[in-house]
Amino acid sequence: MTGESAEVTQARKDNYKKVSSLLPMIQKSGMKIMAGTDAGYLNTYDIPSLAIHMKLQKLVEFGLTPQEALIASVINGTNYFGFTDFGSVETGKNANLILLNRNPLEDISATLSIEDVIKDGKIYSREELDSMLNQIKIWVADKESIN
Repeated sequence: MTGESAEVTQARKDNYKKVSSLLPMIQKSGMKIMAGTDAGYLNTYDIPSLAIHMKLQKLVEFGLTPQEALIASVINGTNYFGFTDFGSVETGKNANLILLNRNPLEDISATLSIEDVIKDGKIYSREELDSMLNQIKIWVADKESIN
């Protein structure tokens, strides 16, 4: 996308909005919608971890309910790929969990209100998560200073 004209960029954004406006109709048809973050269609950046939260907000902005957006993210993808040991909290299933401070069914941006993460049986508190983020910031700053 580097070097494209402002007109081409705007046409791409307009097309994205037009296609996205069909999401409620697609949902009602029974087709499964999957939330993903594999391409930076509207820009050249895809920010790991933050991108899925932004995608969920876009799905709701274009007409899905917060519950439908969460299902697109958590359940539909795992079902499509045949991963039967993910998608719900049950005995015998893998359960990596994100514990939130707010209800994403009321406001999808609440997916960003992460308090704790449980991954592979280990609990990471908000303080530990913030420490990890700070370590990453320091690492990136060090890499940038070398270049």
